[in-house]
Amino acid sequence: MSITTWISVVGAAQSAIFAVSLQHKASAWSIKMFSANFWCIIYSGISSGVLIVLQFWCMKKKGPVFVAIFNPLQTVMVVFIAYSFLGEKLYTGSIVGGVIVIIGLYVFLWGKEIDQSHTNSAQDQSSSHSDLIMAAKKEDVAPLLEKEP
Repeated sequence: MSITTWISVVGAAQSAIFAVSLQHKASAWSIKMFSANFWCIIYSGISSGVLIVLQFWCMKKKGPVFVAIFNPLQTVMVVFIAYSFLGEKLYTGSIVGGVIVIIGLYVFLWGKEIDQSHTNSAQDQSSSHSDLIMAAKKEDVAPLLEKEP
């Protein structure tokens, strides 16, 4: 099993135990087809699956740092959605904090991209030096191989 599967299974087990400990009535657990609860469950499952696929795609393209760095951005998006759709009050501290988080994310990603470009150029230089060394060794060895009977 992959680590993602284990995390999902353990999380589901913990959630089930917690939910059962809070709600003992069996009638609360029944889900009517095509009700609001049904569609919430379907939406949660589909959106979680899409999120995991996008995170794996991002990890494959850019590495794990770029996936982990967007977790604080989820908080900012929750604040925005809560204000827009649920009518929650927005305070100056929330706005300033969100702006600081976004600026920090972009500065980090900018620095990571610069670091990555320096690392790639250093690897290109070292590989070209190793190619020259290998070519020099082959030239030194070739005459010796020709002399052997």
